[in-house]
Amino acid sequence: MASVITIFLLSKRSSVRIARYALKSFLAVNDVPEDIAIDSEIALGEALSNVIIHTYQESERGKIVISYLLKGDELRIVIRDFGPPVNKENLRPIPPDPENPRTGGYGLYIIRNLVDHWEVRNLKNGNLTVLVRKLR
Repeated sequence: MASVITIFLLSKRSSVRIARYALKSFLAVNDVPEDIAIDSEIALGEALSNVIIHTYQESERGKIVISYLLKGDELRIVIRDFGPPVNKENLRPIPPDPENPRTGGYGLYIIRNLVDHWEVRNLKNGNLTVLVRKLR
């Protein structure tokens, strides 16, 4: 049997905390192991921050719909925004370079290393970010 929750937020930085707390609670109620829950919270925070910062340009009026779905051995996090289309060519996770450290820009690298699959789909009106984590 599947378990799902959907929340509606505005594109405020404080929404990241709310979304992470909702995910943490959802996973705890569904007995998801703590290490998977922590990784999933971090990946969600990075993905949602990207939507707020890059898609909505930090406007606090953007609408975001997030769904958490547990089905079988899989957690699926779906983030729906209504902003301009994301340029997928800019979605390359860049690993840290100790010789040339930079401030920021590690979000996609972090996401890639914490989930089993991620993608961003352009929609007619907005984007859909999907994160998938196996519950093994």
